[in-house]
Amino acid sequence: MAIPAVMRPSVATGSGLPLLHLTGVSTKCILLSYTFLMSTYEDLADCIGFDWNDGNSGKNWEKHKVSDTEAEEVFFNDPFVAGLDSAHSQDESRYFALGETNSSRRLFIAFTIRRKLIRIISAREMSQQELREYGA
Repeated sequence: MAIPAVMRPSVATGSGLPLLHLTGVSTKCILLSYTFLMSTYEDLADCIGFDWNDGNSGKNWEKHKVSDTEAEEVFFNDPFVAGLDSAHSQDESRYFALGETNSSRRLFIAFTIRRKLIRIISAREMSQQELREYGA
């Protein structure tokens, strides 16, 4: 899986998700955010696919009208923003992603990585705060 070439991150942390935006940010903040984000992208770079089973397949359609295919598309389209969700990483590392589907639907994705596979926990439309953080 290739890491998307373009990112449009933000400094806003209203949702508790630290994101990077290079305009008007101190060098220390950029370095910390860059290091934090790059470890997430390195984790994603090792992934070879998606993990769907009875536990998560179709669940997002029932709750949020997001298909499994749409959730996967976010990982291949630009702009793409991802990071570690440390607030929800007690038992295993959990991540978040902000991105767009092929039909330009802007989604928030919560996921984990197991055995080099992305396991999507939740996929839904971005909130207003997430849209601002995404740069929309």
